[in-house]
Amino acid sequence: MVTRSIKSFLVIITICLSLSLGQEFFSDKQSVWIGGSMSYSNLGMEDVETRLHIFQFSPYVRVFVAKYFMLGPRLQWTGIFEQGDHVTQTGFGMDLGYAVNKDKSPVIPFGRVGGQFDIYGSSFGSSGGSEMGFTLPIGIGLFIKTKGLFAIQIEPNVQFKWTEGQQLAIFSFSLGFGGISNKFAISGMAGSGGVHY
Repeated sequence: MVTRSIKSFLVIITICLSLSLGQEFFSDKQSVWIGGSMSYSNLGMEDVETRLHIFQFSPYVRVFVAKYFMLGPRLQWTGIFEQGDHVTQTGFGMDLGYAVNKDKSPVIPFGRVGGQFDIYGSSFGSSGGSEMGFTLPIGIGLFIKTKGLFAIQIEPNVQFKWTEGQQLAIFSFSLGFGGISNKFAISGMAGSGGVHY
């Protein structure tokens, strides 16, 4: 069943990429970029038996509303789990960005900034709670086309997060792979980073 779903997904992506070959440049109006990032971390400390399991998933869709300028929704989910206790963050927002693809260059620089409303939930033993927050994500990067439709994505970024009484910045560097044609792109990334309070 899973194999059939994967094959169907790949067929759909191939059709979308094939149909879009008539567009002059990827960053023209009505081009579409679908992507996201996913990560898992398993953290432990010396002399401590418990471990933290951290999952993160962040898909996005970006549509070029004008030449070089893209706009689209973003979703972010993060879960931190430790022996039955957990903290989750679910965010919904919008990205505004640019991508410049001139003279059919294999290197496409891009940048993005957005706004995201966050809902935090927690459960520790028999107690729990929730609170609201806001995230300002900023990223710049390169989409590098290689052979055929294959591409590499490089993106350093920062997320400024505000919650009730707290502010932090999360810096990360992501590397991803995908496919890009003249009207459509799909990509996936994984990265690592650090937090500054």
